[in-house]
Amino acid sequence: MYRLGLRLTLRSGREPEVRPVFSEIVHVIWGMRRTVMVREGDWKLAVTRWPDSPPGTPCPWGALYDLKHDPSEEHNFYGNASYSAVTKRLLSYIESRDAAEHTET
Repeated sequence: MYRLGLRLTLRSGREPEVRPVFSEIVHVIWGMRRTVMVREGDWKLAVTRWPDSPPGTPCPWGALYDLKHDPSEEHNFYGNASYSAVTKRLLSYIESRDAAEHTET
């Protein structure tokens, strides 16, 4: 279905719909945990969680980067109050995705 949507978008000449892009890694060394990354536009958020953490649990580790101004990912804004709105928005995408995956199983 996604391929068909992309084909129709390309044929129409319209700009494609912008959607967040997700990536996930499950680590099994030193205990099981997962790192989830979401990118939307110029912003990239990566957070690490324990698999059994309930939704909404604060993430013990995170990284927030402005890839437009910091493509080398040298300046981490995670936890910086000035960027809390961006962090919350990107976290909400992860929470929504996790909730949808749990209801599908």
